[in-house]
Amino acid sequence: MLRFSANLTLLFQEVDILRRFRKAAGAGFKGVEIKEDSPGFLQAWT
Repeated sequence: MLRFSANLTLLFQEVDILRRFRKAAGAGFKGVEIKEDSPGFLQAWT
């Protein structure tokens, strides 16, 4: 069976980076991936 992960760099760009995790879970994804140099990534964690 295939398992897909949500690429949070590309998906759910209408919300900030931290809310994308919840949106992905709500869409049924059990895994995520994200590029560390995504816009807003460092600002969200500091």
